[in-house]
Amino acid sequence: MKLIVSGKTPEFTPELQKKFNTKLGKLSKFIEQKGEREAHLTHQVERHLHKIELSVNFYDHSLVGEGADFDLDTALCQAVEKVEKQVVKLRNRWRDTHRDAKTVRSSKESWSEGATAAPAEEPAPPPPPPPPPAPRTYTVVSGDTLWAIAERFYGDGNKYPQIAEASGISNPDLIHPGQVVTIP
Repeated sequence: MKLIVSGKTPEFTPELQKKFNTKLGKLSKFIEQKGEREAHLTHQVERHLHKIELSVNFYDHSLVGEGADFDLDTALCQAVEKVEKQVVKLRNRWRDTHRDAKTVRSSKESWSEGATAAPAEEPAPPPPPPPPPAPRTYTVVSGDTLWAIAERFYGDGNKYPQIAEASGISNPDLIHPGQVVTIP
């Protein structure tokens, strides 16, 4: 992995850079599989505090790890650890979204010692759909509209035509206090 360093200070010695490259070894095994071969390291010193920012591209995502400590080596380790956690998390997320359960199962079956293909079992039938909820009723009070009633029961005023249809109301704009409407 190629390391591009900006903001080098005299404290960033060749020995320290060699040690840091060794720490990047594990990280580079994950990253170099996808053709990413560059890591950008930015080093700043503010009042004897070393601030390190390590950025790497992985699966078209820019991963950034930051470390800050009075010891340069500790700050470098913090930055690498943070990037490594992001790489592992992103790699696992990618695996989960691209893994086909049927392929994994069939490959595990072929690894079994018998090496004989077991007949495929038919999947269980889906459970029956739950019964529709029983319709409720509501007595209209002064100032009510079907829109307000739909918002109250469904959280969406756009569903007022369902209430009008279930209640047999031909003109949804005309309801009277005391009228009983059905809430499907």
